[in-house]
Amino acid sequence: MHYWIDGYNLLYRLTDPDSHFTQKRETLIAVLSRKVADASDVYTVVFDACYAPEGGISSHLGHLEVLYTTEGQSADDCLVEQMERVTHPANHVVVTSDQRLAWRVRRTSVKTMGVGQFLKWMRKQKNPPKPPSQEQSSKIKRKKTEKPPSKGSSIEDAFGYYWYVFEEKNGA
Repeated sequence: MHYWIDGYNLLYRLTDPDSHFTQKRETLIAVLSRKVADASDVYTVVFDACYAPEGGISSHLGHLEVLYTTEGQSADDCLVEQMERVTHPANHVVVTSDQRLAWRVRRTSVKTMGVGQFLKWMRKQKNPPKPPSQEQSSKIKRKKTEKPPSKGSSIEDAFGYYWYVFEEKNGA
């Protein structure tokens, strides 16, 4: 399975944009790369080119491909174009909570998955997420003992906490 992730949609669902935007994006990429390191699936996270690091349009970190769109192209348009090109839509899933993008992607016969469902899997680090069925699964019991990370916390601890907060806020 190939999972295509709407990068800024995921980032904005986890954190607020601020002066540390580039650092947060790089942290997200590093965490995603480690989380999918042992996966047999392929993951591509797509970001808009206007915020791309110098010299980088595409790079690989293990099973994670980081793709920046071409100048003037939005990540949404890039994702839709990629999905229009796939020969086996059943082998691809786009991860986004952007309803307009999800609608456009589903018109190509590719399934979509909300960011909340993807984050649940990321937090558990179990088998790859499955595309949502018509019936939504019941709520999963979560530990409510998460504490905010301290200044010296690892990236994983910080993002683990923010995923926890996201799930609590959004009833995921």
